[in-house]
Amino acid sequence: MIKLLLVVGIALVAVSMLRNRNAMRFQAGKKLMLAAFAVLALAAVVFPDWLNEVAKSVGVGRGADLLLYLLIVAFLFVAMNTYLKFKDYDTVLTRLARRIAVDEALLRYGPVTGRSDPVTDTGSEPDA
Repeated sequence: MIKLLLVVGIALVAVSMLRNRNAMRFQAGKKLMLAAFAVLALAAVVFPDWLNEVAKSVGVGRGADLLLYLLIVAFLFVAMNTYLKFKDYDTVLTRLARRIAVDEALLRYGPVTGRSDPVTDTGSEPDA
């Protein structure tokens, strides 16, 4: 009974992750890694002795220990991916806030002549 519940649960998570993601936000490499993880998880549930054999072949005593080590690596990957994504969002949000502040200042006080735009200025002089 527990094998059936685990297989159904893993399959539902994998299908929902693969189907409900925008192609721009969820890259193909991540989809392939998720699909591989789902297949390995299903194999470990259906054939638990197989995981013990794999663990012994790589120098780990038990399949449960190997699974723990792999989950630690997966957690580190997810944590790093999340950190980098939030860092990117922070940069975008900062630029957006600056753009809005400049636009509101222009609406309120009018344009300032002889000065460059601090948000879009790249630091180089325009060609004449």
